[in-house]
Amino acid sequence: MGLASVVRIMDAAGSAMLATHHHGMPDSEILPEGAVAETIRLENSAHPAHLRAHSAQSEHPELASGDSAHVSGSCAGGDSRNAEGAGRREEAQVLDPAEKRLLELGYRQELKRSLGWVEIFGVSAAVMNPYMTAMPFFGWALLQAGPVGVVWPWVVLAPFALCMVLVIAEVCSSFPMSGSLYFWAASLSPRRWKPFVAWVTVWLEVIALSVCASSIAFPAAQLVQMVMHHMTGTEGLLTSSAFFFALYTALLLSWGLLNSLSLTWVSRLLDGCVYFIVLYTVILVIVLPAVAVEHKPASFIFLEYQSGCDITGVCGVLPTLILAGLLPQFSFFGFDSAAHVTEETLNSDVSGPRAILGSFVVQLLFGFALLVTFTACIQGDYHDLFTAESMSFMDPIVHLLMSIFAGRFGSAVGAYVLLFLMLLNFYAAGFGVTLASSRAIYAASRDGAMPFSRVWRTLSQRNRIPVRAIWLSTFIAVAIGVPCFFSPTTFGTVAAMTSAAWLGTYGIVVFFRLIIPSHHFNPGPFSLGCCARPLCVVALGYIVYTIGVFMVPLLYPITWETFNYAPIASFVLLSFIILWWVVDAHRWFVGPVPSANTVSHSTPSHQPQALPHGSDPHHHLPIPPQIVNL
Repeated sequence: MGLASVVRIMDAAGSAMLATHHHGMPDSEILPEGAVAETIRLENSAHPAHLRAHSAQSEHPELASGDSAHVSGSCAGGDSRNAEGAGRREEAQVLDPAEKRLLELGYRQELKRSLGWVEIFGVSAAVMNPYMTAMPFFGWALLQAGPVGVVWPWVVLAPFALCMVLVIAEVCSSFPMSGSLYFWAASLSPRRWKPFVAWVTVWLEVIALSVCASSIAFPAAQLVQMVMHHMTGTEGLLTSSAFFFALYTALLLSWGLLNSLSLTWVSRLLDGCVYFIVLYTVILVIVLPAVAVEHKPASFIFLEYQSGCDITGVCGVLPTLILAGLLPQFSFFGFDSAAHVTEETLNSDVSGPRAILGSFVVQLLFGFALLVTFTACIQGDYHDLFTAESMSFMDPIVHLLMSIFAGRFGSAVGAYVLLFLMLLNFYAAGFGVTLASSRAIYAASRDGAMPFSRVWRTLSQRNRIPVRAIWLSTFIAVAIGVPCFFSPTTFGTVAAMTSAAWLGTYGIVVFFRLIIPSHHFNPGPFSLGCCARPLCVVALGYIVYTIGVFMVPLLYPITWETFNYAPIASFVLLSFIILWWVVDAHRWFVGPVPSANTVSHSTPSHQPQALPHGSDPHHHLPIPPQIVNL
């Protein structure tokens, strides 16, 4: 069999497979993997080193120059160079399992892969740390239903949230991609729906992550402003709106700057985030009970119910407990942030699920310990924590810490120190979410979903990180703060809309994981097995319930000031995304577009397949990698 014959056979087989995949024929009609492997085996046995070297060069473009020299040496009869070239190929083909999986999914390794499990865990642990999620809503839950509203919703909702976490962790193990939720949704959805599902999910994901940074910077700036107000008592520059916005912007810009450093420095910062969160939590749990003069009994912590009907307008045990449940509901998501850096993590098909589960467990245990500690250390009547001039959700925490130290020492200096350290937890969360947001933008740009995708998917030559995507995410977050600057109530709407969008992407992934046939899903090292579908049902119910709570009015009577605008904002956002798809995007966006020249033939049939250049009916070609000096 001649070389030309083999090439014609391989081309015909490849064309048949692509045609079958594109036209939606049943998976059973696709050329079996064994047949492909047998064809390659016959090809290699029929032709000597020069043809096998050409095949290796096609599968691994990075070896092109070295293999070309080797082929020339082989044709010239250079046995020593032949052995040396083969050795180089064998060494280069020893890939990290996650990098091999990335190639199977059709994507070449572009980002630098050097992070370990602790670093990837640090991303989601920083984003989910209880000081950024649970502490701002401590006063809210306490006001709605008293101590019962603080403790029991956390305990009751945790098992349902755990089901959601387990499903997401399993999917992450199968698809360790920076695209995370949108790539998973596209991979799990039916073939005809892949482009639309990918489009909706990618924009919900990118917007949620970008806005989340502003949702962290806003209360962080409020916390700084509040502490300065209590320390100085001034009503001048330190408490002005201009100072607040300058502080808010400075936080966001500093997060962008830190994320622009090399991956080595980023990994060190992530390590520091993990150790600091653990150490600070231990300090609080030990120091606060030791300093507090008064300690509430267990009956107060776990059984004391008081409705805040006279303040919030919401009456009845069930309604108040439902609204108090916003505390854990705003805390039990963000764990997927780890998935956005899986393309930079070693063994990410194992490290990714471990980081997702680990961050949730840390949030669950640390959050519960802190809520019980803060409730037990309330001095006097807890209604004293709320004042008419409250500046933010963090006010009850500030007043609680000040009352504890003032009651023991007559001075609140110790409280200011702890609040400063708490601010560092906010800072760690902002750093982590900026990292995750930039990787989501990079992945979306790699598949052509973003305007000016070629700009945002560019990597820096020195560090191989998406610097432009980092700064796009940063400036989006700064822009979001402008309306919040003029109207503080806008922040609540933005936060609720962002949370609903983020949870909505979870819901899309869980739904398609529920309905996909088992033989179409290729699980990774972490698999739920036969428990997957029941867990999906529970997780989907929890997601729908939580989004519904985000949309209900929070204060009564309903006025222009108390109205919850989150449903309107969410409807406008979703309508815009769908309208863009109907009018324009359906013409050119086809979903995830593999960037590697070839895809392993072991790729399951339900996963996105690599399309050769020019094969797309809408002429939407994969964007070639760009690395520039930055």
